[in-house]
Amino acid sequence: MSRTSKEDAKNILSNVPEDKVFWLNNGGVLRNLQELSSALADISEETFGYYVNNEKNDFKNWVNDVIGDKKLADEIAKTKSKEHLLSRVNKRINQLNTLIK
Repeated sequence: MSRTSKEDAKNILSNVPEDKVFWLNNGGVLRNLQELSSALADISEETFGYYVNNEKNDFKNWVNDVIGDKKLADEIAKTKSKEHLLSRVNKRINQLNTLIK
């Protein structure tokens, strides 16, 4: 697996285009990984279950297809727990922030 470059890290952490934001069913809008982290910390299990269940993982798809972070997407692909997904997202944000310092 290739290493993430400083430029890649900046791109992954930046806001996505307005037409690619993730609209939550509770009215929230996610534009980047930090906003995903904040939302995961606050959303109910019911809201989380709407996006992550046995049939789908919408957060994984958004991270992979829109944010472009294949590494994180692979890590959260099988995650069914809000706490575990939040932990993986926060760990990745910290890794990326270390790369761009």
